[in-house]
Amino acid sequence: MKAIKWISDIIHREFPLNQNFIRELRVLLLKESYVVDAITPSGLPTKRAVQVGKYKTSPNHVLTKTGEIFRFTSLEETAALMNDLMDWYKEKSISGDINPILFAAEFHYKFIRIHPFDDGNGRTARIFSVCFLMIIRYLRCRMVNLTINQKSLLNLAYLNLQ
Repeated sequence: MKAIKWISDIIHREFPLNQNFIRELRVLLLKESYVVDAITPSGLPTKRAVQVGKYKTSPNHVLTKTGEIFRFTSLEETAALMNDLMDWYKEKSISGDINPILFAAEFHYKFIRIHPFDDGNGRTARIFSVCFLMIIRYLRCRMVNLTINQKSLLNLAYLNLQ
């Protein structure tokens, strides 16, 4: 709930979407550090600690369905490429000559190719894109705070639909 209020405040105050925003959003969403299954650069299974609010601390390549390792940006390049991405974001959003959907999709693609965090990059990119679309008033959404009784009725209605 705290994350929803924070995002709502940002949208209504037109807070700049920048690297600090992305890191703070991750802290609100993920709350605390945790461990995930990972693959070493040589392809062996391992565990990796995810540090919430910080860029990746070890390579976060993924094993594809074909058995190949898909390599994302290196640790050394991550901060510089995130700076470049945010500069691109600012330049494009200031120009005003953009298709919002294509812009959000391109941002998402560029962000995912960098893969700046140890885990949760897709969630972060999607939320960032939605925030951008809401700030420019392309996407509208009303935040609703349901009471416990309303949530119970909503769950019951959902179960009856199945």
